[in-house]
Amino acid sequence: MKVSPTITLAFLLTLSMYSQGTNTEPQSGEPVIADDQEHSESYGLDKEYFEKYYKFLPENMAKNKAKLEYNLIKNLKREIVGRNYSKETLAKIKGINPSNIQYERVTRNSKWVRGIKKALPHILEKEYMYVVKHDAYICFMTFDVNPEDYIFEPHYRELVYDGAGKFDIVVPPY
Repeated sequence: MKVSPTITLAFLLTLSMYSQGTNTEPQSGEPVIADDQEHSESYGLDKEYFEKYYKFLPENMAKNKAKLEYNLIKNLKREIVGRNYSKETLAKIKGINPSNIQYERVTRNSKWVRGIKKALPHILEKEYMYVVKHDAYICFMTFDVNPEDYIFEPHYRELVYDGAGKFDIVVPPY
């Protein structure tokens, strides 16, 4: 009696599918808990995960003004140091704190932001855009996500300041 290979193949596939479906042993790493057994409500990893997950969701956290000011000041300082690396400037930026800066969140609907976009077409409009001012320095920053929720670098920043002249950028010493 000769058996065709397709019938043999179909029989083996059926057998393997049947054996996978009737496997009642738990996989490694899975706890052995009967379906009718109730899980303890007082403590469990699932409860801990649930509490931490909802506690640290950005929309469930209060908006943090301190994080926003930290992000804005840190990036303003980096832009200032990038433009002017003199000792006077380094001493001056140490005095920058939330009490001596002004900042405002701007939107793409503002005619001034549209003017900035027209003058600097390489800037991508983002959801979170801020203008920060300290003394003679004004910086435009765009962020990918809300800087009130996370501490990170902006997507783009552009510094404008009233300097003594047009070409008064100090090159750092080597």
